[in-house]
Amino acid sequence: MKRFLWWFASAALVAATLPLSLAISRLPAFAADGVTDCATFTSVKWVNAMDTSQSGNLYAVSINKNAMSCADATKWAKKLIPTHIGGAMGSMSVLKGGPAGYDCVGFPDHNGIAYYGHCTKPGMGVMPGITWRNTTP
Repeated sequence: MKRFLWWFASAALVAATLPLSLAISRLPAFAADGVTDCATFTSVKWVNAMDTSQSGNLYAVSINKNAMSCADATKWAKKLIPTHIGGAMGSMSVLKGGPAGYDCVGFPDHNGIAYYGHCTKPGMGVMPGITWRNTTP
């Protein structure tokens, strides 16, 4: 009987919290370290610099320390990704034309676009900013 009551109480707790957990899962992820993951978006085609058989047009953007809204971070990432930076795999290039007060850098894909990068505000400890990266579905 005790085992049945324990099972019944556990099932009732799961049933009561399920709607709340489903609602929370629809919100942007906000980790304890202050990083929010925004919705994925499409932009120019990327080609992996190490394995050219991997490509796509899907990107993800994250915000650190609530630097700006997801909509604004996505807008800036979409503006900066097509920047042709060239350079060797793993090299970093300064990107011009980012948000005021931010320093932006990008890393080139096989074709030289900034398929990975970030914009940060210097001198503020754990720097507030945005990061974008290529991703796959």
